[in-house]
Amino acid sequence: MTDYDVQRISAAIVENLVNNDKFISRIAKSLGKKRTLVNTKRASEILGVTRKTVCEIAPFIGGMRGNGQSAHWMFEEDGLIERYIEYKNK
Repeated sequence: MTDYDVQRISAAIVENLVNNDKFISRIAKSLGKKRTLVNTKRASEILGVTRKTVCEIAPFIGGMRGNGQSAHWMFEEDGLIERYIEYKNK
């Protein structure tokens, strides 16, 4: 496949998506969502487990940690329960 072929296919895909009302609607909804982050304490309250448990499984349930020795775990609230259930079912 040549570069020209890739460009033509890419342009066709973009054109198709831009003219797809359903796709545009989904993009607009996702851009409008606010991202709410919660700390370890709040995550443990939401999940009904201890803070220690949340810290131990943080990487598996979407935990994000800042830089540095004393950085705290933060979690996106939306979908936290679903990620925890998925982790438990593994």
